[in-house]
Amino acid sequence: MKETKVSEVLLKISEDVSWESFKHALTHAYEHEKGEVEIKGFRKGQVPFELFVKKFGYEVLYESAFNHLLSHIYRDISEENRKLIAGKPVLTFDVKTIKPEENFVFEFEVALEPKVYGDNYKGIEVQLTKEEVTKEALDLKVKEVLKENGELVLKDTPVLESGDEATFDFKGYINDELFDGGSAENYTLTIGSNQFIPGFEDQMVGMKLEETRDINLKFPTEYKEDLAGKDVKFVVTLHEIKVTKLPELTDEFVSKLKENSAKTVEEFEKALSEKVLSEIKETNEKVKEDELVKGLLSNFEVVYHESLEGTEIENFRESVAQQAQNYKMDLEMFLSMNGLDKEAFEKMSKERAEKTIKYQAILDKIAQLENVTPKEEEVNARLEENRKHLSKDEFEYYKDYILEDIKVSLKRHEAYLLVLNNLKVTYK
Repeated sequence: MKETKVSEVLLKISEDVSWESFKHALTHAYEHEKGEVEIKGFRKGQVPFELFVKKFGYEVLYESAFNHLLSHIYRDISEENRKLIAGKPVLTFDVKTIKPEENFVFEFEVALEPKVYGDNYKGIEVQLTKEEVTKEALDLKVKEVLKENGELVLKDTPVLESGDEATFDFKGYINDELFDGGSAENYTLTIGSNQFIPGFEDQMVGMKLEETRDINLKFPTEYKEDLAGKDVKFVVTLHEIKVTKLPELTDEFVSKLKENSAKTVEEFEKALSEKVLSEIKETNEKVKEDELVKGLLSNFEVVYHESLEGTEIENFRESVAQQAQNYKMDLEMFLSMNGLDKEAFEKMSKERAEKTIKYQAILDKIAQLENVTPKEEEVNARLEENRKHLSKDEFEYYKDYILEDIKVSLKRHEAYLLVLNNLKVTYK
C-alpha cells in the first residue's frame, strides 16, 4: 500500500489488488444482493454467481465490492493517517480499466481533519443591551398590545403614511409587458411591513385616495430566477386607507385580554415589564452566540478539503425539505416563498457548510489546547439515551461510533462554554 499526502488535508491511497482478491469482494457483494435476484428457471435468491455475472456483468456489483475492499484497506492504513481521516473516500481511478482475471491498482483520496491555525479565543468583544426595562421600552410594548387589540377605521386624512393599512390595485410590467403573478386587485398591505420588494412601500407613501402612481424598481438579485435583477414598473391605484384606533388602557381592558391573568393596569404593566426583560435576556444570549462564532471565525484560519462540505450540505437540504413538507409544499415552492431560487439556495447551503466545518474545527482545536476531557457520567448518560432508540444488535454494532460522536460533541460543548465564559462584555 502507498500512502501519499496530496496536501495537508488530503490523503491518497494506492493499493495493488489481485483479481483473486477482487473476485472474493465481488462474491461477497453478490451474497448480499442475491436474495432479490430472479432469473427464469431459478427460484428467487438461488441464482448461481456465474450465471448472474453472465447475464448482468461484474459491473453491477462494483460499488458494493469496492466498499468491501475499502473496509480491508482502511485497516492497513497507518495509525497516524487513519486517525486523521474525516471524509468519505473518493475513487480516483477509471473503473472501466478493470478487466476480468487481471490485477489492477485501486486508488482513492480521502479528506483529513481540517488544519486549524490560531489560539486567540479568550476576550472576544461583544456589546449587549442592559438587562433593565426603561420607561420607553415598556411604553413601546404597551402600545404594541393596544395596537394588536385596536380597531381598523377609515383614516380622516386621505394621505397614505407608514403604518397605515392600504387597499389598492397594482399591475406589474417588465419591458412594458405584464408578468405572471405581478398583478392584483383590492390588495391589502400595511405600509412599512416590508412584505413587497425593497422600495415599493416607500414609494407608496404620500399617495392620496384614488391616485394612480408608477413605481419603478429593480428586483433583488437573489429573487426568483426569472425575475432576479430585472427592472420592473408597478402601476398602483390607491382605494382605501385605514388606521388602527387604539383602545384606552384601563383595568376593564386589561381584564378582558386573552392569555393574561392581570386584573389591573398595574399588574398588567408589571407582567409586561417581566416579559420585556425576558426578551432582552434572550436577545443578549443570541447576540453572544452570534458574536462568539463571528469572533472565532475571524481569529482562526481553517484549512480543509472541500469534499467535507458534501455531508453538511446534504444535511441542510434535508432539513429545509422537511420544513417544506411540514408546510405541505414542495422544496421549490418553499424556497420561492422565502425569496430564494435554486442558485441562491445552493450558494446559501455551501456558505453554511463552510461556516459549520470551520466553527466545529476551531472548537476541536480549543478543546485540544485546553485538554478538555468529557465527564464519564455525561458520556454514559448520552450513551444510554442512544440505547433506547436502537435494537440491541444495532446498538452493539454502532456503539463505538456512537461513543466517539458523543465524546466529540461534549468536548465541543465544553470548548464553547469556555469561550462563552471568557467573552469581553460591554453594555449599551
